[in-house]
Amino acid sequence: MKKWLLIANGLYDVVCAFCTICAPETSIHLTCFIKEEVRQDPMIRRLLAYWIATYGLVRLHAGIAGECYGIAAATYFVECASYGLEMRYSEMIPWKASFVSASCALIGAWMLIY
Repeated sequence: MKKWLLIANGLYDVVCAFCTICAPETSIHLTCFIKEEVRQDPMIRRLLAYWIATYGLVRLHAGIAGECYGIAAATYFVECASYGLEMRYSEMIPWKASFVSASCALIGAWMLIY
Protein backbone atom coordinates (compact mmCIF):
# COMPACT_ATOMS: atom_id res chain seq x y z
CA MET A 1 0.00 0.00 0.00
CA LYS A 2 2.81 2.45 0.89
CA LYS A 3 4.52 1.72 -2.39
CA TRP A 4 1.46 2.59 -4.48
CA LEU A 5 0.65 5.69 -2.45
CA LEU A 6 4.19 6.98 -2.97
CA ILE A 7 4.15 6.22 -6.69
CA ALA A 8 0.77 7.91 -7.16
CA ASN A 9 1.66 10.90 -5.01
CA GLY A 10 5.10 11.22 -6.62
CA LEU A 11 3.59 11.22 -10.12
CA TYR A 12 0.94 13.71 -8.99
CA ASP A 13 3.64 16.01 -7.59
CA VAL A 14 5.72 15.86 -10.78
CA VAL A 15 2.64 16.70 -12.88
CA CYS A 16 1.76 19.55 -10.47
CA ALA A 17 5.30 20.90 -10.75
CA PHE A 18 5.05 20.87 -14.54
CA CYS A 19 1.65 22.62 -14.42
CA THR A 20 2.95 25.23 -11.98
CA ILE A 21 5.48 26.34 -14.60
CA CYS A 22 3.62 25.69 -17.85
CA ALA A 23 -0.01 26.26 -16.88
CA PRO A 24 -0.03 28.24 -13.60
CA GLU A 25 -3.78 28.82 -13.76
CA THR A 26 -4.24 25.07 -13.17
CA SER A 27 -1.85 24.81 -10.22
CA ILE A 28 -3.63 23.99 -6.98
CA HIS A 29 -0.42 24.75 -5.11
CA LEU A 30 -0.52 28.38 -6.24
CA THR A 31 -4.14 28.76 -5.12
CA CYS A 32 -2.98 28.29 -1.52
CA PHE A 33 -1.31 31.72 -1.56
CA ILE A 34 -3.32 34.74 -0.46
CA LYS A 35 -1.62 37.46 -2.52
CA GLU A 36 -2.23 37.59 -6.25
CA GLU A 37 1.21 39.10 -6.87
CA VAL A 38 2.78 36.02 -5.24
CA ARG A 39 0.75 33.69 -7.47
CA GLN A 40 1.73 35.65 -10.57
CA ASP A 41 5.46 36.05 -9.85
CA PRO A 42 7.35 33.86 -12.37
CA MET A 43 10.30 33.25 -10.07
CA ILE A 44 8.08 32.15 -7.18
CA ARG A 45 6.21 29.82 -9.56
CA ARG A 46 9.46 28.28 -10.80
CA LEU A 47 10.94 27.85 -7.32
CA LEU A 48 7.71 26.32 -6.04
CA ALA A 49 7.65 23.97 -9.03
CA TYR A 50 11.26 22.89 -8.45
CA TRP A 51 10.49 22.24 -4.79
CA ILE A 52 7.37 20.22 -5.63
CA ALA A 53 9.30 18.24 -8.25
CA THR A 54 12.10 17.54 -5.77
CA TYR A 55 9.93 15.95 -3.12
CA GLY A 56 7.77 14.32 -5.78
CA LEU A 57 10.77 12.60 -7.34
CA VAL A 58 11.99 11.42 -3.92
CA ARG A 59 8.54 9.95 -3.21
CA LEU A 60 8.35 8.39 -6.66
CA HIS A 61 11.78 6.80 -6.24
CA ALA A 62 10.90 5.45 -2.78
CA GLY A 63 7.70 3.95 -4.15
CA ILE A 64 9.33 2.36 -7.18
CA ALA A 65 12.27 1.04 -5.13
CA GLY A 66 9.95 -0.19 -2.39
CA GLU A 67 12.29 1.18 0.26
CA CYS A 68 13.53 4.48 1.72
CA TYR A 69 10.21 5.01 3.49
CA GLY A 70 11.95 7.05 6.19
CA ILE A 71 13.24 9.52 3.61
CA ALA A 72 9.81 9.64 1.97
CA ALA A 73 8.26 10.33 5.39
CA ALA A 74 10.77 13.15 5.89
CA THR A 75 9.53 14.83 2.69
CA TYR A 76 6.01 14.84 4.13
CA PHE A 77 7.22 16.32 7.43
CA VAL A 78 9.15 19.06 5.61
CA GLU A 79 6.06 19.87 3.54
CA CYS A 80 3.95 19.86 6.71
CA ALA A 81 6.28 22.29 8.45
CA SER A 82 6.61 24.53 5.40
CA TYR A 83 2.88 24.99 4.94
CA GLY A 84 2.43 25.47 8.66
CA LEU A 85 5.10 28.17 8.79
CA GLU A 86 3.77 29.98 5.75
CA MET A 87 0.31 29.97 7.30
CA ARG A 88 1.80 31.47 10.44
CA TYR A 89 3.31 34.28 8.36
CA SER A 90 -0.11 34.93 6.76
CA GLU A 91 1.06 34.06 3.26
CA MET A 92 -1.38 31.20 2.72
CA ILE A 93 -5.10 30.65 2.97
CA PRO A 94 -5.45 29.15 6.46
CA TRP A 95 -7.85 26.29 5.75
CA LYS A 96 -5.87 25.15 2.69
CA ALA A 97 -2.52 25.32 4.47
CA SER A 98 -4.00 23.54 7.50
CA PHE A 99 -5.37 20.76 5.32
CA VAL A 100 -2.05 20.23 3.52
CA SER A 101 -0.08 20.42 6.75
CA ALA A 102 -2.32 17.96 8.61
CA SER A 103 -2.47 15.57 5.64
CA CYS A 104 1.30 15.56 5.30
CA ALA A 105 1.77 14.94 9.03
CA LEU A 106 -0.60 11.97 8.91
CA ILE A 107 0.92 10.46 5.77
CA GLY A 108 4.45 10.96 7.11
CA ALA A 109 3.55 9.27 10.39
CA TRP A 110 1.83 6.45 8.52
CA MET A 111 4.99 5.93 6.44
CA LEU A 112 6.99 5.42 9.63
CA ILE A 113 4.49 3.36 11.61
CA TYR A 114 3.17 0.82 9.10
